[in-house]
Amino acid sequence: MCLWFVFLLITRVAAGLRLSRREMWKTAEISILRHQLSVLQRRQPRRPKLDCADRALLAYVLQRVVAWAG
Repeated sequence: MCLWFVFLLITRVAAGLRLSRREMWKTAEISILRHQLSVLQRRQPRRPKLDCADRALLAYVLQRVVAWAG
């Protein structure tokens, strides 16, 4: 759970270092796909169960996508 907050911190630091947006989006996409894989590997019979870290990550990504698209 704390690992995802560390991820958020690292992405903020990377943005602060002004890495290219393309590289930052690639890193974020890879991390999101790894997260999705870990959620799906929990093998829930119905919907995947999201915990607080999952929701925080999805909220952050949604905020960035909306800001980028708008």
